Amino acid sequence: MDAGDRRPLRLYPLPGHLHHDGPGLTADVSQGAALAGHAPRPAGGLLGSPAFVHSTVLRRGYAIWHLSEHYLLLHRRLRAGLPRGCLRGPAGACSISYAAGGWRSMMASMSGKPLRVAMLGPYPRDPDRIGGGVEAVTAVLAREMARRPDVELHILSGLTGLRETRVEQRRRMTLYWLPRRRFARATFHWREVLDLRRLLRKIRPDVVHAHGTGVYAGAALTAPFPAVITVHGIVYREARIAMGLKDRLGWELDALYERWVLRRARHIIAISPYVEQEFGGWTRARLYRVENPIPDAYFEIAGEGEPGRILFAGRVIPRKDPITAIRAAALLRERFPEVSLRIAGETEAEPAYARRVRALVDELGLGDAVHFLGQLDEEALLREYAACSLVLLTSVQETAPVVIEQAMAAGRPVVATAVGGVNGLLTHEVTGLLAPAGDAAAVADALARLLSSPAERARLAQEARRQALQRFKASAVVEQTLAVYREVMTLYHGE
Repeated sequence: MDAGDRRPLRLYPLPGHLHHDGPGLTADVSQGAALAGHAPRPAGGLLGSPAFVHSTVLRRGYAIWHLSEHYLLLHRRLRAGLPRGCLRGPAGACSISYAAGGWRSMMASMSGKPLRVAMLGPYPRDPDRIGGGVEAVTAVLAREMARRPDVELHILSGLTGLRETRVEQRRRMTLYWLPRRRFARATFHWREVLDLRRLLRKIRPDVVHAHGTGVYAGAALTAPFPAVITVHGIVYREARIAMGLKDRLGWELDALYERWVLRRARHIIAISPYVEQEFGGWTRARLYRVENPIPDAYFEIAGEGEPGRILFAGRVIPRKDPITAIRAAALLRERFPEVSLRIAGETEAEPAYARRVRALVDELGLGDAVHFLGQLDEEALLREYAACSLVLLTSVQETAPVVIEQAMAAGRPVVATAVGGVNGLLTHEVTGLLAPAGDAAAVADALARLLSSPAERARLAQEARRQALQRFKASAVVEQTLAVYREVMTLYHGE
């Protein structure tokens, strides 16, 4: 298309916000765009293009896009230090890419063709039995995205015991189960990365979303597609908690891999301010704040629960420190004999530690007060949240614990240790109570304070749920995630 070509453009309703800030176009890329028809493809790259979008007129929800020659305006904006392929208006919102690849990504998103997403990460084999916080996040995101007609979802996840890749259709999504390789940590996952990359080339996604800073991130960052990484944990800090030489060595290898991922990543989703604080100086990636999604069922829990019933929803591992929770329960029983502590989490990951925890229960004579429930399915976990009056978390390291977000959504007051990203979720004496890590007496005092004051429990629970509605609703988190995908695609093709 040359500068004299003035064929009319087809007009579509604009799905998002478009505003005119004087000369030039500014469009919020997170809300999409509405251009289709005869889109110009610059022949000489961004600076070599004689025609680009200059201004817009809004009328009855439609955008009229004008093509004209304004090379000097474009040149001034680029000289101002803007990223190649991305223009910014006075408000600073990233606008639509004008490079050749940027036009392709725009046209794909506007042609009515679903956005093809490849999500890489831990995923529950049984959707009703969630094995940890990361699985909880990927399961909720996948379920919400699969409901959307504008998304074609592919899930890639590793599974122990497989010899070859298995493909499964489930709820409008395609799942690919890949075999987990032996000695993967020692070889920096090179075979697993190759398996994932081969599969990605067959899927040919519009965008790749990897969860964690391990093998899934390694595959996403070395595949030839736009990619974004969600950081779920601070591995180098968790490595310091590992028990035993073998476990510590494995965690140290993971920490080395984490550093490589952070150096290579261009786009990172931070699920809490803690991620930004920890890694902001380690990476030059763009950071996007998107918190964890919580299913609607948690927001529907009513009532105040059974007095004295405390839920500890977490795995029985050193990082979660259930020992401090049990010692606090022993102190609490002296003042509140009716107290019961219910530990909902698997005990198989570190069996030696789990035996030590059970032995402590016997030693303190708490066999009738501390109950090990094992890993619960989603329905059983919801029943536990509905029945409890308090939620307890005594971890020594956390990034953005899903259990706190679930409790806030369920309207259950939380007592937690002030570690890592917990401070980004709870505000002391506003949405919960905080205590020092490892201090059983302080934890017991916080629990006693809430057990003796139903009014304070109700106040904390009400504010926690109000904030949860603003921050963790699954549908809103999915919209934010899709907005990140659009920006990642635009910048990738613009570069």
